[in-house]
Amino acid sequence: MSENPEKPPLPTSPEALLARLTAMGLTHTLYHHEAVFTVEESEHLKETIPGVHVKNLFLRDKKERMCLVVLPHDINLDLKTVAPALGLDRISFSSPDRLFKYLGVYPGSVCPFAAMNDTTNQVQVYIDEPTANADLVCAHPMLNTMSVTIKGADLLRFLDSVGHSPRLLPLRDFHRIADAA
Repeated sequence: MSENPEKPPLPTSPEALLARLTAMGLTHTLYHHEAVFTVEESEHLKETIPGVHVKNLFLRDKKERMCLVVLPHDINLDLKTVAPALGLDRISFSSPDRLFKYLGVYPGSVCPFAAMNDTTNQVQVYIDEPTANADLVCAHPMLNTMSVTIKGADLLRFLDSVGHSPRLLPLRDFHRIADAA
């Protein structure tokens, strides 16, 4: 970001997001918790918050094409293997500056709802197909001190409404196999 230690405000607050979900008639439940920045830090939340807990990877390739990949928190994606399925080449994680510029969130708070902040449609959203069909999906609502659950079908409706119809892929097929010890 800038030299200024103060972070700019989020373009969409959690409250504004939740109001939009309500206005669309999308049933959701909000949960407050301590800040979690990694899948490991959030592991205990599965005990009290239902649904498929997701992780969200904001990726770019050497041509600066970007995508947001939404998949279950326990799948370790093999970036080299999945790149062709995403239509990208030599992918890597995007910088915090790029994350805020296009999705309007900070590291640790990446979520599928952030696609609404990409008003120039620079980011393609991909969702693990079984996750999109889940009864409940659990993700942050722009901040990592909260989680919201929503039906997978309603998450798709939301993304359609903000001009980011996701592509569904069997992302589980691109998991990274742990190295043998």
